[in-house]
Amino acid sequence: MAAIKDQSEDMLSKYTDYDSLHQFYEACVNRYRDNVFIRYKVPNAFEFKTLTYSQVDIIVTHLANRWKSTLRTTKSNNNEDNHNIETTKLCIAVLTDNPTHAVLTFFAALKLGYIYFCLSFYNSQEAIVYLLKESSTCFLVTSEANREIAIKCTNTLGERDGVHIQVDDDPFDIDGILSQQESNPVMQQSSLDNEQQQEKKHQATFKENPLDTVAYMHTSGSTGLPKLIPCSTQSMLFSILGHIIHPNQQQNSGDLSSRPEELPIMSTDTLAYSSTVFISHAEYVFLIPIMLAGASVLLFDGKPLAPSKQLEAIKECGVTCMIVLPFDLVAMSEYLESVADRATNQQNAMILQSLKFCLYYGAPLQISTGDYLRSKGMNLQSMYGTTETSGLLLSNLSKNNNRWYDFTPSPALMHYATFEPYGDNLYHLVIHNDYPSLAKGFGNRPNGDFATNDLFAKNVQESLGNFTSWTHIGRIDDAINISYGSKVLPRPIEDEIRREDIVQQCIVIGNNRKCTAVLVELDYEKAM
Repeated sequence: MAAIKDQSEDMLSKYTDYDSLHQFYEACVNRYRDNVFIRYKVPNAFEFKTLTYSQVDIIVTHLANRWKSTLRTTKSNNNEDNHNIETTKLCIAVLTDNPTHAVLTFFAALKLGYIYFCLSFYNSQEAIVYLLKESSTCFLVTSEANREIAIKCTNTLGERDGVHIQVDDDPFDIDGILSQQESNPVMQQSSLDNEQQQEKKHQATFKENPLDTVAYMHTSGSTGLPKLIPCSTQSMLFSILGHIIHPNQQQNSGDLSSRPEELPIMSTDTLAYSSTVFISHAEYVFLIPIMLAGASVLLFDGKPLAPSKQLEAIKECGVTCMIVLPFDLVAMSEYLESVADRATNQQNAMILQSLKFCLYYGAPLQISTGDYLRSKGMNLQSMYGTTETSGLLLSNLSKNNNRWYDFTPSPALMHYATFEPYGDNLYHLVIHNDYPSLAKGFGNRPNGDFATNDLFAKNVQESLGNFTSWTHIGRIDDAINISYGSKVLPRPIEDEIRREDIVQQCIVIGNNRKCTAVLVELDYEKAM
């Protein structure tokens, strides 16, 4: 791994500098031990606490030690009962509405050498059972709110398929773990040292490959059961470093080594996610630029937070950057429009202006909504990607960029992508089969390429030397984008409803809305 001299060089690390995400995590912890890493909301209270990088590592090591012996027993039992299960690397899954717990589980899984899998608690019981089996999950971490469904799903697998999954419900006594460390630092340090020694022995016998699966995501399952999406160290690091972070820095800052203060994310920054972002299972991807800079992340408790409270949290926690979904921006816009008090309006504007940028992704946003938020001082910009490829396109993060909905592909991306002409100045984005962040086996063309089915309009600005940008227009298929980031394919739903004898015709609607709806035309004679 390349030596890191200062923050600007660290931010310009290559995605090939690390053999594993665990190696990347350890490097960041060692470099930024005393920096605040996680700011988290206390459940059922409007109160926030902080964890430094070293404190996070103490908690993660505690969890790894707590789970280690159980994992060995469970792995052995599963191998005896089901010989089809991979014996070298099984999975630790998490089913929780608390993103802080999900992040801590992620790092513990990396430390133990297991694959990490964040399940959406919005899935049906059938979908969760299917995903647990497909991922070879041997250990499920859950919360009190999700314990009942977790037990039902694991019992179903045990009775039907002989797969044994241990459930640990709510092991995250963060204050207790840290208090134990403070009261007996010598014993705790000994435990940490022993863990590190065992880790070195494990690494000596197991060669880490950046192409190995380290985490799973899953699709929304809009046409049936969700599909597992494998993510490797290479795919996650490249999606952030290879053509999102570096090209945007170079576009806006030039030689960053001489002007580190112009980095989009610095060690003094705090990046906040809306609570709904963690439903998309992409938290470990978005953590990479935060860790790379030694910055901090603000995590809510998984419950929707009113826009007024979000603004209050931004001010209280010193948030400088945000990643949200269109759903959140619509709610924020509606709230701002509803405020009549002049002093409150001025206060809200000051908070929004304090943000370096606010990125949204997952679905289109109406231009009128985006322009309104920018008129209130928010530097709103957009990001585009797919579940199968992670992030692909980013708009220019400059506050002067009023075409916040346009994308300028990086040269690194265009080495692996093609905008195929589709007619009437429309182009279909296709990702080549050798793209480093394309999930293995998810090409949907005969040659292994991945057709995104997303259409873009080409914009050429002659005044800027034929500068080319792209605007996302829609899709080739009839998929409906929901404003919280999921897609729904209407055809299977419509076909199922039409099977009812009383239904003459129906159509699913709701593109870019909070939810879908169905318009149904009944057969008059049969209905009467």
